[in-house]
Amino acid sequence: MQALMRKNARLLCDKVALFPRGRWTAALRGAAATFLRSKTSAARADFQDEVRSLVAKVRADGHSVAIVSDENVLGLRLHDDSGTIFEHAASIVPLVAEAASEAQNEFHFFIRDPQAWLRSAHNQEVKQLRGTHSYDSWPARHLVVDWAALQALLAALTPAPVTFHDMQADRAQGRLTGSTLLVAAGVEAALIAQLEDPGAQNEALPDAALAFMIEVNKTGLKPKDIGVIRDLVIANRGLFK
Repeated sequence: MQALMRKNARLLCDKVALFPRGRWTAALRGAAATFLRSKTSAARADFQDEVRSLVAKVRADGHSVAIVSDENVLGLRLHDDSGTIFEHAASIVPLVAEAASEAQNEFHFFIRDPQAWLRSAHNQEVKQLRGTHSYDSWPARHLVVDWAALQALLAALTPAPVTFHDMQADRAQGRLTGSTLLVAAGVEAALIAQLEDPGAQNEALPDAALAFMIEVNKTGLKPKDIGVIRDLVIANRGLFK
């Protein structure tokens, strides 16, 4: 979804302000991480200031609607010392709604089959965060994933709409993944039909490559050296059978 926005930013810029995860959302993501770790009133204020600054930027640029998409505002891992990603969502969503109360807020979450989601999250943790657990020994695999219950919980914490979407639905309807967000932002179907497909992004490693990266992550190599090996593995995934 974020790649779709980045690749088609020029086509979309007159219709909607776009903040896909990256440098556009770095300050928001960093402030959220600090708040989730400390839960102090100062960190809360700093995070809400970042939300307000985004709202102010959208208005200053003359846009009436914006999409801010950064899943890591809820944390990098599904479960860390500060809690689970679901607990993080329950902390962050009300703060965003409160800070941007003068704007019309909507919260959109994209979901998939729980087991597939957990497998994907484990794969990404090994690939991106130097995880050292196999899936069978990964603590977060025990996370109870109940999308309906989570939606109800978040909806009770804010007056803003909270919508959960099947991430496969766009493709099933013949649209590019992420089109649902653009429709919610008021982008016309004719413009969406002109968008260029960014292709598959951040694909999961095959099992053999994943097992190899777990062993690399255990070596104690410097992060930059692990990153070089990871990039080689990703670029040569076909070598792993």
